[in-house]
Amino acid sequence: MYVNVIAGRTHLEVVDLQSGQRRTFLQDPDFDLYIPTFSPDDRWIQFLGRVGLRRRIFIVPFLANPIPITRWIAVTDGESWVDAPIWSPDGNRLYFLSESDGFRCIWAQDLDPMTKHPVGTAVPVYHSHSAQRSLMNLTWGHGALAVSRDRVVFGQGELTGNIWMAKLSRHMR
Repeated sequence: MYVNVIAGRTHLEVVDLQSGQRRTFLQDPDFDLYIPTFSPDDRWIQFLGRVGLRRRIFIVPFLANPIPITRWIAVTDGESWVDAPIWSPDGNRLYFLSESDGFRCIWAQDLDPMTKHPVGTAVPVYHSHSAQRSLMNLTWGHGALAVSRDRVVFGQGELTGNIWMAKLSRHMR
């Protein structure tokens, strides 16, 4: 699966590795689509949809025909910045970065095992509310998550500094 651009909007295409043929899988005239990943069982795909600065995480079943937006399952509400969605190893939870509490933190959303619809509300997994050591201190594109059965790995930047004071001599004024 890869991202392509048609008429100024990104969409998702699927490539058959044996035949080399490709087909449009998802597209919408309002959303740019990014970061698609298959679920661990290869039956579902999660991806980011973006309109301007607003982003949402969606899930769709992996089917032969394109899926209309009316069948996209919204995991997030589009009110907060989100990024770096990744499936749990069993496919029943999505982890992602969100600024829903005013800071960039790691959140998780439980999913129904059969329908992949969200169950309950997203919960914080790791709060990153310090100015010195924060998920916000990474350069763009370095906010990826890696998830195993019992661990989450992520990058976090640390800012440090020193303030030096000096009294200028009369000759330097």
